[in-house]
Amino acid sequence: MVKNDELDNMLETDPIKRYKYFLNCVIDSTGVWLLRVDGVEFSHEVLGGKAVPVWPKREYAELCGNAWGQGAPSEVSLDELLEVRLKALEGQGVLIEILPSPTSSGFLVDISRFMRDVRMELDLIT
Repeated sequence: MVKNDELDNMLETDPIKRYKYFLNCVIDSTGVWLLRVDGVEFSHEVLGGKAVPVWPKREYAELCGNAWGQGAPSEVSLDELLEVRLKALEGQGVLIEILPSPTSSGFLVDISRFMRDVRMELDLIT
């Protein structure tokens, strides 16, 4: 469970620090949180493109889902995210939005870079 001050502090930090925090958290927990609307992953327009927001912990996803009025938090395993869901989106120009807040965009990364970064982090711990 994320404490309120940790939640606020992380969402106020710069997107690159959020990305590093996200990578550390998901490697430790092996799960990622998305928002689901009517059984489908929520995505939205960011900087003229489509992005799927992801969070390392439920509380972050819940905060944004409530603020945006969009969807309910849903956890997926890191393996499922990398091997199934993102592979289906790869090549479609969809970005991953890491740790957006209710009022600001998160770190935007293309799917191939995100997958490479996660795998590099996993290699460091094995």
